[in-house]
Amino acid sequence: MALRHQTTWTGKKTAGIVDYGTGSAKLYEIATQAYMFTLVCLNESWKIPVAYFMVNGLSAETRASLLKTCLSECYQVRVDIVAITFNGCSSNLNAVNLLGCNLNRPGSLKTTFKHPDCDLEMAIMLDACHMIKLVRNTFEAKRLIYDTSGKQIRWQLLINLVKLQENVGLNFANKITPRHIHFRNEIMKVKLATQIMSMSVADALKLCNEILTSSLFVNTEGTTEFITIFNNLFDIFNTISSGLYGLKKPLSIKNDDEIFAYLEKAKQYILGLKIWIKYRRIYRKRIQMKVVKKNIVETKNKTGFLGFLVCIESLKH
Repeated sequence: MALRHQTTWTGKKTAGIVDYGTGSAKLYEIATQAYMFTLVCLNESWKIPVAYFMVNGLSAETRASLLKTCLSECYQVRVDIVAITFNGCSSNLNAVNLLGCNLNRPGSLKTTFKHPDCDLEMAIMLDACHMIKLVRNTFEAKRLIYDTSGKQIRWQLLINLVKLQENVGLNFANKITPRHIHFRNEIMKVKLATQIMSMSVADALKLCNEILTSSLFVNTEGTTEFITIFNNLFDIFNTISSGLYGLKKPLSIKNDDEIFAYLEKAKQYILGLKIWIKYRRIYRKRIQMKVVKKNIVETKNKTGFLGFLVCIESLKH
């Protein structure tokens, strides 16, 4: 959580400086953030903050150490932690690798680590809301992605859909607007990402492909499948009410076979996604630009896709 950069004398001490609670912080280094841990109950409806640290940037080693401290303190008062949820910051990913996870091999992830005070295995979950935004961001930035069968996943189709709906003056039962296409000024808003990666948009593209004879909506199958899979993944990891249906329904003994089968399908789909990557090489003292097609989970744009793979493995655990 971002803080105003300011120190204040409380009458006993200076507030607003870096403080890890151990007395080992750098003297008078002004804090820029509060790093917070919150407990969220799985079988009741409550959540409560249990610790915060005044920081000015945190290394992966320090994050891992603070997490172990928090787990130990909760264990002392008989609180059972089953999962740790966080966003896709690279320091967070490096911290859980230090604790015993292995997120470096997308095809064979290890998404649990041993509790510091007992034999329990802690699962990690990357926040689905953050992951769906990162997937949307990569889709928009790259404009073109390829699935396992070579079908094209095109951002241009979404632009064409918005223009068509504006021209005819109605939406085909979806919420997509120019605001969703030009989202960079509102990049933190989750609903702009989920409304793009939604079944209503996938159905609209399918309708345009089947009914219209326009060249603007040909070969939409790859794009509709991409949107559908990430819509369903988000539904699985964002469910809360037992009154929902299909993949939106919470995991239980009655539907675990269906959900786990779909998660395996989605996993193989994500592992097969590819994008074009440019890189420079020096050949005979000349710099050449090369373009290669590479699995998206092996590129710098991998975080959103890797996050869903981590969630899949952890939910199975």
